Amino acid sequence: MKNIRALKNITEVSKELNIEKHVIRFWETKFRDLKPIQKTNGRRYYSLDNILLLKKIIDLLYNQNYSIKGAIKKIDNEKIKIKKTSIDKEDIIFNLEIISKKIDNILQSK
Repeated sequence: MKNIRALKNITEVSKELNIEKHVIRFWETKFRDLKPIQKTNGRRYYSLDNILLLKKIIDLLYNQNYSIKGAIKKIDNEKIKIKKTSIDKEDIIFNLEIISKKIDNILQSK
């Protein structure tokens, strides 16, 4: 059994997700974040992140009835939200470090 983190070729991904290979290749031209590793022999290998994105695309297109343009927009909006959340967390950590240093300075001066 393959490690869950192992790269999978397009045939394995196609079978796992029950999507034709040509559909996956087409989506690669539409969804800019769907970038499998392509070896010199032309074989595509998909990471876990690629597979999760494919599952998201399948859900948006087939279950939620988004158009391709709508699905692209939805995924891009979710990336922006994730990016904002990450920045907010970084700001919080930075501010906490400053506060911690100030508390240490106050305690050391007593």
